[in-house]
Amino acid sequence: MSTTSTAKMNAKIFRQILPKLKKANIILIGINHITQKVEINPMVHTKAAINYLKQDEALVGGNTPIYLANNIIKLEAGQKLKSDELFGINGFTVKMTLIKSRSNRAGQEVELVYDQVNGIDNHLSNLLYLKNNKILEGAGIGLHLPDSEVKFRLSTFKDKLKDKEFRKLYRKLIITSYRGFIDKKELDEDIESSNEEEETVTETKIKRKKK
Repeated sequence: MSTTSTAKMNAKIFRQILPKLKKANIILIGINHITQKVEINPMVHTKAAINYLKQDEALVGGNTPIYLANNIIKLEAGQKLKSDELFGINGFTVKMTLIKSRSNRAGQEVELVYDQVNGIDNHLSNLLYLKNNKILEGAGIGLHLPDSEVKFRLSTFKDKLKDKEFRKLYRKLIITSYRGFIDKKELDEDIESSNEEEETVTETKIKRKKK
């Protein structure tokens, strides 16, 4: 009874608040926990509530939030990371799966790097993507970006980003590597804006030094 009551309350709240949030251009982020689905008959397995969830996984709180959501993202903790290994940080990897999306292809997965001090690390997550998809060249301490002779290891990669030319190559490589998720027009604009941003940051640093 309590489960049914909670689902009804969630449905009422979501239907009342979403039109107001949409009008005010406010994004609502909801956090839920995936529970193990209990089958009444262990010999008969019911279908998952939504595609790309496992058959024995369930989302509590009713179906309304699932139906109204534009995106549903599943996060799973993965490999533990230590400061004296791999990326040189304490943390763990996180597998992110796009369970549902109204604007992209559901079922896609990507690994992120979680730093226990700073949270999700954008650069290390991008680096892990390049590594997993075999876009990086070399191995061990001799890793390098395509079209670059600057060598690094995973733990020293962020130090190399301090070099302007290396950082520009890295940004362009990341954007072009994600071309499957971005249309060509947006891709060209992102590369152009990335270069402009780099030049703006450099100009700001020069002005500060002059002062």
